[in-house]
Amino acid sequence: ALHARAAGRQAGKLRAVARALYKRPPNVSEIARWGLKLSDFQEPPVEIWPEHLAVVRIFVRLDTQWRVGMAGPIGLDYNAAYPLIDRATSTPEEWDDMLDDLRVLEAEAMDVMRAAND
Repeated sequence: ALHARAAGRQAGKLRAVARALYKRPPNVSEIARWGLKLSDFQEPPVEIWPEHLAVVRIFVRLDTQWRVGMAGPIGLDYNAAYPLIDRATSTPEEWDDMLDDLRVLEAEAMDVMRAAND
């Protein structure tokens, strides 16, 4: 059976968090040639909603658990993720929702990393 995302879950907010975590800042020496500085590129802070805090904490803890192929990251190592999800949830529905949210974060982070390498 397919698991539908729980009603009201906001994937867009999760994608914004992943972008904020993985977006590379501009190259300081390149922007200096144009008379610019890093403060000229400040992004507004990204708010983490309370219902997303647990999955964002897990995602941050998995930062060193990327599987990497010849073309770059191919996804998180879920063998490292499952025990963290187990400890953070108490029902099968919560577990499924957290895995869904983790996959949203993962997909957006991979998009950001791929775009940075283009």
